[in-house]
Amino acid sequence: MPIHALTEVLKETRAMLRPDDGMCSPYADVEKVIATIEATLASLEYGNTLNFARLQTLYAPNRSLQEISIAQGWSDAFLQLADRFDQAVYQVRAMRAITPID
Repeated sequence: MPIHALTEVLKETRAMLRPDDGMCSPYADVEKVIATIEATLASLEYGNTLNFARLQTLYAPNRSLQEISIAQGWSDAFLQLADRFDQAVYQVRAMRAITPID
């Protein structure tokens, strides 16, 4: 089920994140990324419509999440998670479960 796959990617990403220890780029706000993931998980749990653009930006190359993964030493895992995220979102959007909000 695509929603389950998306939820699993978000949960695995959240598990990889450590609170900001000052080692991350000043552009990478760990707490903000954690809050976004947790809010998205809550939305999925309650069946709310998701902000696709916000999610897509989270996993985009050279954005905060990728910078955090590099700084925290899990950049290879990020690339795998981002690929799984793209696949899950594609499947969810195909089911029209995520409505793009522009």
